Amino acid sequence: MTLAQLRYFLAIVRAGSMSAAAELVHVAQPALSQQIRQLEGELGQALFRRHARGIRLTDAGLRFQERAFGILRQVDALRDEFISTRAEPVGQVTLGMATAVNTAFLLPICLAVRQRHPGITLRLVESMSGFLMEWAEQGRVDLALAYEAASAPGLDAQRLGRESLFLIAAPDWRAPVKRRLGLADLARIPMVLPGFPHSLRILLDRSFAQRGLRLNVTAEVDSTLGMKQLVAAGVGCSILSRHSVAEEVGRGELAALPIARPGVSRSIDLLTGVQRRSDPAVQAVRAVVEEVVRAGLAPQEG
Repeated sequence: MTLAQLRYFLAIVRAGSMSAAAELVHVAQPALSQQIRQLEGELGQALFRRHARGIRLTDAGLRFQERAFGILRQVDALRDEFISTRAEPVGQVTLGMATAVNTAFLLPICLAVRQRHPGITLRLVESMSGFLMEWAEQGRVDLALAYEAASAPGLDAQRLGRESLFLIAAPDWRAPVKRRLGLADLARIPMVLPGFPHSLRILLDRSFAQRGLRLNVTAEVDSTLGMKQLVAAGVGCSILSRHSVAEEVGRGELAALPIARPGVSRSIDLLTGVQRRSDPAVQAVRAVVEEVVRAGLAPQEG
């Protein structure tokens, strides 16, 4: 088994056919087919199933795809680490971001990396904080911006700050009282929130339970966009960061109301996997992320 065979295999997966993959990797189709046959012969299993519209991965092929991607990613990272310098870091860095963090900080992070480090290719993935922690541990992402991310083996976790959460409502929603609402008031309001094990839901349930309160959840939606749509339609209110709804508030589609003290806040943590911690490119992106997020959170801290 060779690295070239792994790259050919993944090229076929991306292209969807042998002929398209051959053009992608600049190899004659018969030679490409022979390489895949040799690989399948060595593994003793078929990786692809041919059909009229192209090819499809077998169960073995799906398992092989995940492992091959991880191996090539480590090989490429090793190469980048040794050709990169601290003065001019180069290579690909994968940054995972929780959805609300993505909304607030994606653009300034990308622009800063592009301006300061043109030799770095930034790959961005979005998911829930729990998945991001797992991916950082496994090396599937080099860095991760996640909420309430406890330190785990194989991870370097740095707290960048805290952000306050707001009551999110339709613009014509009328609060039950004229004063700023506290948690006891919010417990009586129908809520649209994510379900378990979403980190936001865990945080909210814990915060309310500590005061002997229970949320009145009328709908569970594991999508920030879905929650915002239901709130705008009047199904209920929600509790989100101001960053999550900045565009909708600006267009007059939603309202973000401060919650009375003690309120609810959550930490934003920057996670670094140990696999590429010393890579100059990863360190460069980490510095940019830390600077951008700290600056964005500064008005809310405290």
